[in-house]
Amino acid sequence: MAKQTEQAQQDSTQQDVDSVFRQRVNAVFDQWQSNDLAFSDTLKAMESLRQEALAEGNEVNEAGIYNILGIIHGYRSKYDESIENFTKARELFAKHDVKRRMASCDLNLGESYRLRGNFTRARQYFHMAYEEAKTMNDLGLEMTALSNEGQMWFSLGSIEKAHQTLEKALEVAQQWEADTERQQNIRAGGICELHHALTSIFLAENRAEMAWLHAIQSYEHAELTGTPVRLGFAHRAIGEVMTALGESPDPDFGSDPDEHYQAAVDAFRQIKAEGEIGKTLYAQGQSLAKRNKRRLAGRKFQQAMVIFTKLGMTDNASKAAEAQMLII
Repeated sequence: MAKQTEQAQQDSTQQDVDSVFRQRVNAVFDQWQSNDLAFSDTLKAMESLRQEALAEGNEVNEAGIYNILGIIHGYRSKYDESIENFTKARELFAKHDVKRRMASCDLNLGESYRLRGNFTRARQYFHMAYEEAKTMNDLGLEMTALSNEGQMWFSLGSIEKAHQTLEKALEVAQQWEADTERQQNIRAGGICELHHALTSIFLAENRAEMAWLHAIQSYEHAELTGTPVRLGFAHRAIGEVMTALGESPDPDFGSDPDEHYQAAVDAFRQIKAEGEIGKTLYAQGQSLAKRNKRRLAGRKFQQAMVIFTKLGMTDNASKAAEAQMLII
C-alpha cells in the first residue's frame, strides 16, 4: 500500500496536533502496525482517543484520529472506509487551515482512489498533493506523491512515464534528510516501496539484472522498517525477479519464486492486508504461468479475482479475470 500510509503517519508528528496526544496515537498505531495489537482493540483505542478530542473541543486532534483511521483501513484494503475517514480529516484540517495536513489528505485520497481503480480522481489528488508539497518544500510528501503517481502510470500501462516519475521520486527521496528516528523509518518505508515499484518497471522493460538490484534495495529498506507490509512488498519483488532470472544471484536468497511469494502473503496476512494478498496471488499466478504451471496459475488468478472483487478493486479484478481466461 503504499504509500498513502507513511506520509500520513509522518504528518501526525507535526505540531498542529497536541504533542502528547500525538504520541499516544502513534503508540497505538505502531503497536498495530507491528502486529502487537489486534485490529478490534486498535479501533477501540482510537475511538477512545477521538472521544477525548471531542470532549476537549479539539477538532485538529479529532482530524488526526480520522487520518490515522484512514491509514489503517487503507492497509486493510477497505478503501471506502479509508476515503470516508480521509475526507472527514481533510474537512476539519481545512476548517483550521492546517495546510500540510490538508496536502497529506489529498495524497491519501489519491492513493485510495488509485487502489480502487479510479485513476482520474487519483491523478487529480496526486497533482494537488505534489503542488502543495512543492510550495511547502516538503520533500517527504513530494516523494510520496511522485511514487504514487508513478505506480498509477504503471497500472495504466504507461511504462516510460511510470519509470520517469519513479526515478524522479527516488531523486527527491535521496535529498530528504530525515531528522528523527520516526522520520527515518518513514523514509525507509517509502524508499522500500519505490524500489519495489522500480523492480516491476525494469522487469517490464526486460532488464532483469537491474530489477534484481532494486529488489534487494527494497528488501534492505524493508528490514530497516521491520514492518510486515514493507517486508511483504520486498518478498513479492524478489519473487518476481526470481521468475525472470530462474536462479538467485545471491546465495542468501532462495531461487524458488514460490517461497518468496508465500513469505509475502504471510507478511501481509499479519495485518490482514487483503488487497496486497490479492496482488501477490496475481503476481504468483503470472509467475506460475511463465513456468508452465497453468493449472496452479489459474487457481491463483481465481483467488486474486475473488479478493479484488470483494474489495471493489475493479481494475485489478478485471486483469485477474482476463489472465484466468487466457490460462484456461
